[in-house]
Amino acid sequence: MSAKIKTNIHDKLLRVQIEISGVKKTTDNKFFNSKYFDINNLLKIVRPVLSSYNLVVTQPFGTTKEVLKNIDRVYNDESDSIKVWTIISDGEDMIHSSLPLPSGLKPQNLGSAITYFRRYTLASLLALPSEDDDGNSTQEEPEKVQKKSKSKISEITTFIKNNDFEGAQKYCQEVELLKKHQTMLNNHFKK
Repeated sequence: MSAKIKTNIHDKLLRVQIEISGVKKTTDNKFFNSKYFDINNLLKIVRPVLSSYNLVVTQPFGTTKEVLKNIDRVYNDESDSIKVWTIISDGEDMIHSSLPLPSGLKPQNLGSAITYFRRYTLASLLALPSEDDDGNSTQEEPEKVQKKSKSKISEITTFIKNNDFEGAQKYCQEVELLKKHQTMLNNHFKK
């Protein structure tokens, strides 16, 4: 009988980041003649991947006291400013990011600010790179990308279980894993 290895939230997020290699900017911004990633499309991409690792994302808004009232941690933020939050949790631990909402906005502008802050706190919290869609890049079929990602995760998980730091580093270089993933692996093995 083999012992089950407990996976912490950072190990789970590493796997999520490997699986979500980038987010395409597909929504047109007519005012600036550019593209951006829409919050609904972003959630369609990240929710299933987060769920596959038993992670949930919530995006409330309120003061620090209101949003984090049931958390057994001390926060030094006593301000009454309303913030947009992104919280990712596995039921035991969580990571979060927040941005204060500007005051004095009209309802339409406030809604736009909330949507904007939700989009960027989530992308920032997951350290998601955005991909510009300039028409020159080709996109692989989702099934192929998912198989490649699961294969990479399986390989990295094996290195972690075997406590093989050198093997993990070499593998990261071979598959050209992003620098942020190498940093997360380095931090994991420093424990």
